[in-house]
Amino acid sequence: MRWLLVFFLLLAGAVVAGLLLKPAEKAPPIVRVEMAIGREQLILERRRDTGAWVIASANDAPGDAERIDQLVKSVLALKEGAAAAARPADEPMQIRLTSAAGRVVRHIALWPQVARTLPDGRPFLTDFAPPELSPSAWSTLAPPPLNLADLQSAEAIGPGGPTPLPPAKRAALRADLEGLGARGWVLARTLDWTAATYVQARRADGAVIEIQHLTLADGRRFVRLTSDRDPALRSVRFFAFRLPDSPAGTKVARGAVPAFVHRPEAEAGPVRAAGT
Repeated sequence: MRWLLVFFLLLAGAVVAGLLLKPAEKAPPIVRVEMAIGREQLILERRRDTGAWVIASANDAPGDAERIDQLVKSVLALKEGAAAAARPADEPMQIRLTSAAGRVVRHIALWPQVARTLPDGRPFLTDFAPPELSPSAWSTLAPPPLNLADLQSAEAIGPGGPTPLPPAKRAALRADLEGLGARGWVLARTLDWTAATYVQARRADGAVIEIQHLTLADGRRFVRLTSDRDPALRSVRFFAFRLPDSPAGTKVARGAVPAFVHRPEAEAGPVRAAGT
């Protein structure tokens, strides 16, 4: 009987050791990340064909894989702290991670320095801050090369027809477009382009660049681009890129005419939208 007791003690010890040495279960690969506060939402997805991340809620703009992977890693690594935290009263950001099998791997509510697992779970303290929901912050999308050095002509299109831009205005157009940046772009459909100005520019290679320019009342300026012959420009026609804002403190009327546009008073009014 003694040997039997020794056997069971050894067996129990082996089981306990196995449990202690067993590696933690690895989370399945995440293929979808959803972030939302109220009606504002951002959806990131990994493409099945290429494995690349895209901004699914922003016309499949290319995703910043390094930043998205770091976000996923940070959310999966969240653990309840020893110190309990009171649930804040304001609305949290919700983040949901989904695997390829469609299983929700993690769903959390996140406030500054406080998190809570969903659908239930107590709030706990964390130094993980709610990330921003701007699509451009999670994307590598950037304005394509415009090749404006060989700009041959440009016309402002208004109700009265096309009006050629003189050389000085063409130079101003080039300077303005060279200020385009990757930060702060938005989906073109989220803006009202009714009051935008419209210019057609022709390059030496024969490509026509269609340019819509919109200045908002808060001073933000956006440009929408497309082209009949330039595939790179046509590929970004669903996006509006950010220009440097109007000077701080300057009151800007919606649809203000940019410096490069020659637009006589007689032609003031709505302009037709750029082709898609």
